[in-house]
Amino acid sequence: VQQAFTPEKHFSIPGWTGWLHSEPANSVGGDMIDAVKIDSERYGISLGDISGKELGAALYMVKLQSTLRAVVSDFDSLKELGEKINRIFFRDSESNRFATMVYMDIVPGSGEVKILNAGHMPPIIFRGDQVSEMERGGIALGLKKNAEYIEQHESLDPGDLIVLYSDGITEAKNSINRFFEKNRFISLIKNLQKEPLEIVGDAIMTNIKQFIGDAKVSDDISLILLRREK
Repeated sequence: VQQAFTPEKHFSIPGWTGWLHSEPANSVGGDMIDAVKIDSERYGISLGDISGKELGAALYMVKLQSTLRAVVSDFDSLKELGEKINRIFFRDSESNRFATMVYMDIVPGSGEVKILNAGHMPPIIFRGDQVSEMERGGIALGLKKNAEYIEQHESLDPGDLIVLYSDGITEAKNSINRFFEKNRFISLIKNLQKEPLEIVGDAIMTNIKQFIGDAKVSDDISLILLRREK
């Protein structure tokens, strides 16, 4: 059922190409990953991480995804969108449950991107030899009833790459309890960033699996790669 809610690995938006992947640490996962056409002028890309593991996290993942899809078309402001989703998640969740999330609003044929970040790892942007991280934004969803959020903006040129990921990547551990770490993750992408996104994504997943080796996978692993093409 979770797989049915996950989009195809390859997706395209006019002027953009995308690749996404998610692997649960257990039989079901708590990461949300989505790419949806909102209308003829807007596409939404999202990656979220629900606190906890197993079935409980998976159920809240579906709740978050369905809530986002249901209300996103009603808001032009991502600040207001974040505040609405947070109120719903706060109202309907257990007191110890929260979710981090990054949501991107993309206009087809344009390099302008609007971003909402609710306590998640900041997206990483690769511009030629330059690498930058966006701001973290507001707090995680469900922690505070009237939390406030901000709408961030980025302008990407052809060839620029933006990366969304879950902490299951940078905090993947091997048998001697060492982390895969963000620097290793960034270096790997820099060396491959001009390659087709499928090659970049597959290389990341292969390197993580080789690094983990025989150790138990400790967290869900999710990744979205989005490149401005023209």
